[in-house]
Amino acid sequence: GSELLPQDRYARAQVLQRLVFEQYSHEPFITSARYINKYLGLSKEREAGYHAKQEGGDKALGIMEQRLTDLDWLMGNNMTIADFTLYA
Repeated sequence: GSELLPQDRYARAQVLQRLVFEQYSHEPFITSARYINKYLGLSKEREAGYHAKQEGGDKALGIMEQRLTDLDWLMGNNMTIADFTLYA
């Protein structure tokens, strides 16, 4: 283990929880909306899907902002791989 992926089982489980959050609550909305906007173009056909993804992205970012209100990093005082993966 290291500070990026703690040895302590509880701390490691919390990091893994945030990695799952990234895969299912962050990436599908933020990354795919960015891809649509930057590479595919925001055509009329894609507009509704794009705006739906924005709503999901806003929700994910709100959860992250709330977590970071009193913390320097997502897991507290130390940077972990969760911070790397959730950097958008």
